[in-house]
Amino acid sequence: MAVDRWAGLTVATTWRVLVTGSRIWEDPVPVIAALNLTWVTAVAERGGHLFVMEGDCPTGADRWARVWCRQAGFPGVRHQSRPAQWTVHDDRCGRPGSPCKDPAGRSCRNAGFRRNGEMVEQMRAGAQWAAQTLVLAFVRDGSSGATQCAAAADRAGLSVVRFSWEVWRQDLAEFAATLQSLDAQPDQR
Repeated sequence: MAVDRWAGLTVATTWRVLVTGSRIWEDPVPVIAALNLTWVTAVAERGGHLFVMEGDCPTGADRWARVWCRQAGFPGVRHQSRPAQWTVHDDRCGRPGSPCKDPAGRSCRNAGFRRNGEMVEQMRAGAQWAAQTLVLAFVRDGSSGATQCAAAADRAGLSVVRFSWEVWRQDLAEFAATLQSLDAQPDQR
């Protein structure tokens, strides 16, 4: 059987999930509940594996996804944090090779957006080998990073599930119903 080189998991049963979200997403419940539902569908019900990627932000949805991956203790879960390279500049920051300080004191204003694009591309590139590829986007107060990442995933043809701060309970119920209707066949990308 072929092996997904990226995650080291058996391809026929690997579900890949990218979690993106607002830095100010303070409530862990929707993130943990969405990952629990995905784990039940991918691993418990179908005997598969779950690969979770997040952007390594110390707060918000990334944090809750990382905590879930490290502490839930569920079998069949692999995890990757993708930190932004804050000291690397590119043409989009307007001043390649020179300091590009944002108000929070980080180096490059576009590092998070660049990292988001890289995560989406990594998920897109591996989608053909996965049973399912999902992007879970937890957006609060119009978060520019999470919104940009979800839009990039949409453009890449990935399945994006959006959770808004105001109505996440309704979003979670709709997500649970969607998971129940999915088949385990690979996306046709």
